[in-house]
Amino acid sequence: MNNGKQDQLLKYIPLFLLIFILIPGCFLASNPDQPIPTPESSVDPSPTPYVSPNAIDFTLFDLDGNVYSLNEYRGKPVLVAFFGYLCPHCRNEMPRIQNLYNKYKESQNLVVLGVGVSSSIAQLREFQSQYGLTFPILDDFSRNVYHRFFSMGIPAIVLINKSGEVAYSYNQSELSETDIENLLNSYIF
Repeated sequence: MNNGKQDQLLKYIPLFLLIFILIPGCFLASNPDQPIPTPESSVDPSPTPYVSPNAIDFTLFDLDGNVYSLNEYRGKPVLVAFFGYLCPHCRNEMPRIQNLYNKYKESQNLVVLGVGVSSSIAQLREFQSQYGLTFPILDDFSRNVYHRFFSMGIPAIVLINKSGEVAYSYNQSELSETDIENLLNSYIF
């Protein structure tokens, strides 16, 4: 008797599928009165900047203990300038970088991060004050971030493109303001 009831129930399965699954599915699949979304209508009007799989990041503290991470600046050109308090070439180059920062911070959204290596916080504050540096000065006393890019030699610069990739790095000697400006225009603007 149990088999007879199962057979009766089994014959209703196709009807169940038709009524509860297939027919409502047809109404959901196509409605001629509903507009079809286009790719343009589903695109976010303010796309986030492209982040390359080759993008780099680091995090350092400024002289007041605020945290700066390179990835905060994705979508903007970044010049990272490594310098030291006792470096005479750095004393020549950093005012040039400040001039270019003033020139391009608005028109090109240039971000400059000064990274002091092997220098105390007091020395970095004095350096910042002496040369009127208005961009963030970050502390890399132990050279951990510096050694991700170079083995030795300051001043040194790293240019990061809008995708967060290293576009250019240089640490062989100090650069003139014109040289730095040409590098900015060639690699990250």
